[in-house]
Amino acid sequence: MHKKIFIIRVVIIFGTCMVIVFMGLFIRKMIIVKENNDKIERLKAKNFQWFNLNSDDGLTVCVWQHERDSIQCGLLSGILYQYDKDVYNTREKIEMGLGEGVSPEDMKLILATYKIPKEKVSVISWGSPVSSRTAVLVTNDQIKDVENRIFED
Repeated sequence: MHKKIFIIRVVIIFGTCMVIVFMGLFIRKMIIVKENNDKIERLKAKNFQWFNLNSDDGLTVCVWQHERDSIQCGLLSGILYQYDKDVYNTREKIEMGLGEGVSPEDMKLILATYKIPKEKVSVISWGSPVSSRTAVLVTNDQIKDVENRIFED
């Protein structure tokens, strides 16, 4: 009889602990969602041109840096490739849409608003749209790092 009561108490305590853990995880997830939504609203206020782009033909994340450790991202409609001749013919027009960049983590949040598969997103190196004098060339390894950061789950 005592053994049954002990087992029942253990099951109740275990069940209560599991409920507390799952509630904690749920609350944590809700806090993260709220923080992300707030951050997206701030990003929309600063970089409105990157929201509501036509993504039917994909999107291109342009990556540049002003200093050695300062990777910045911008977003364009359509898939562009590093050596697309049309890109360089319309560079000034494109750079007007890039504006100031954001971190890869912020770009991840922006891309999440589009709900498109990563296969429809191109990530390319881009000279600094603000000032080519302070730009540092982005390497292929840095592009891969940005891809990993914006596409990680």
